[in-house]
Amino acid sequence: MYIHEKNTNYAEAEKSRLKIEQLKKDLEARTIYEMEHRHQREMSELNKANNEELAEFNNLMNKRASEITQEGEKSEQELLSKHKQELEDTRKNLENELSRKTKESSELLNLREM
Repeated sequence: MYIHEKNTNYAEAEKSRLKIEQLKKDLEARTIYEMEHRHQREMSELNKANNEELAEFNNLMNKRASEITQEGEKSEQELLSKHKQELEDTRKNLENELSRKTKESSELLNLREM
């Protein structure tokens, strides 16, 4: 461009200046395109990583929920068994106590009748 201006070839200088401006615009457009493309790729990778992490977290929580449910069912069965045993023991104790009181009452009645 400067060479053309020195030679007073202004038409060629103008062509060169326009060509340089066009090349700058093309470079800027390509840079923007590459930046947007890189941004989209990074966002895609981040979304993929996020989805994988979320799936892993969900699997872990599902596993933990299952373990807690199993522990709860086990505790419930143990408690139910314990309550049944306590009920049976209480029933036996009451039967023994009532049968003794009945015997004592009978003996007292027998003594009074005599």
